[in-house]
Amino acid sequence: MESSYWLIAGVVVALIVCIALFLRLRPKDHGRSWYLGFLLIPIIAGGVFYFLVLKDQANPAATFERTGNIGQFVDAVGMLEQRVEADPEDYNGQLMLAHSYRAMGRYEDAVARFGKAWPIIEKDPNNLALFAGSLAIYRGGFEGKPLELIGQALALETDNPDALMLLGGAMFQQQNYAEAIKSWEKLLADSRIQDEDKVWIKQQVEEAELAYNDPEAYAELLAEREIEIFGEGGAHPSGAVGRMGSEPIQGVVPSGGSPHPDFMFGAPSDMPNPHQ
Repeated sequence: MESSYWLIAGVVVALIVCIALFLRLRPKDHGRSWYLGFLLIPIIAGGVFYFLVLKDQANPAATFERTGNIGQFVDAVGMLEQRVEADPEDYNGQLMLAHSYRAMGRYEDAVARFGKAWPIIEKDPNNLALFAGSLAIYRGGFEGKPLELIGQALALETDNPDALMLLGGAMFQQQNYAEAIKSWEKLLADSRIQDEDKVWIKQQVEEAELAYNDPEAYAELLAEREIEIFGEGGAHPSGAVGRMGSEPIQGVVPSGGSPHPDFMFGAPSDMPNPHQ
């Protein structure tokens, strides 16, 4: 909680400074307007306090993405855990915890919180996709509920970037390379996707095309990659979604725009599937 205390102390000091300056600089012939001005000080201080402290506590994962402050992030998550423990039906709090646990790589806990936030995410394609991705990472595959959640997300928004990215990954994992290519090519045509992300997607498409058109060449590529990563006798890499569970995803909470960068799995095919 130390970082939060420093923030509170900073707000208090700023308030004291504002009051001192206001008293010193106020006009000699003042009337009611002076008192009204004085009342603005706590209002402004309250706004600053909300922006620096309460807003961060309400959305720790998004704040961490913005600031990179690990201590502040951990403090905010702890406060949020206390909040939902006191009120388990605080669905917004449950959802923020789900995003926070994703950012921490705690996928089992993230899945549980997404489930507890179901009343507010069942009609939200962005969060349905994030739920599906977290569940797929936790289980080590897309079969079953993750694929069902992806379908629900796409039924609500046919061009949802996260859902299309995951669908491509699911199809690739099932060796349905034509459908994987189809899903990822839709993302390449989406103006919301950033250029650096499109580079990654193009690499995924190229690998899927190789697997589809020349299985033997693709098998040789995987064998070479296996030796490069593990040396002789290493484990077999998993292909285009091989890095999906290898490290925590530091994501932002969907806010109505394109959430796509939040669910980039990483560099294509350069890491093994940790669930194998």
